Amino acid sequence: MTLKNSFLPSLFNGLFILLLAWLGGLVVYSQDVAALQNEGLNPNLKADGIVVLTGGTERVPAGLDLLQSGFAPRLLISGVDPRTGAQSLIQDHPAKSKMECCITLGVFAEDTHGNAKEAAGWAKKYDLKSLIVITSNYHMRRALLEFHQALPKTTISYYAVNPPQAHIGEWWGYPGTASLMMEEYNKLLLALIKAALHHAMANPS
Repeated sequence: MTLKNSFLPSLFNGLFILLLAWLGGLVVYSQDVAALQNEGLNPNLKADGIVVLTGGTERVPAGLDLLQSGFAPRLLISGVDPRTGAQSLIQDHPAKSKMECCITLGVFAEDTHGNAKEAAGWAKKYDLKSLIVITSNYHMRRALLEFHQALPKTTISYYAVNPPQAHIGEWWGYPGTASLMMEEYNKLLLALIKAALHHAMANPS
């Protein structure tokens, strides 16, 4: 058997195994996301701050509700378009009365990594030791990974928002949701690889 003839079957077998592993991970990821659909917080939980990651219409109202309900005294809305006024985000929500004292609009973050770095700077400024992170359920695991890296000494809780337009429980039957889930799953895998490489470089054997 020539080298070419022996290499190609091994290559295809390796790719097939990787595909099966990817599909298995996608199934586990989708089940985890579905379990987060109605994720709530202990009503007795108190934190030093709330961080909302922009990107979904339900996230900011959820953060404002938690602020208004007393879960934390401060709120950071991270990743705000600089051209977006505060009033367009808060509108007629009762929490808008806290705008001057308690709500910060973060305009520098452009991705999840940037959200975590922006939140870390905000937490340092106000000496916040515990945070509640709010984002969509499909985005939550990657967000928490980034936040734990950026704020290793901060207690992180979370509130997962379920986008009503996303059919998470039957994502495979909806092309838009399927594309979203696979894209976010791939981003999570890349974030995990990046975190593992960072840990390996920081802790050489």
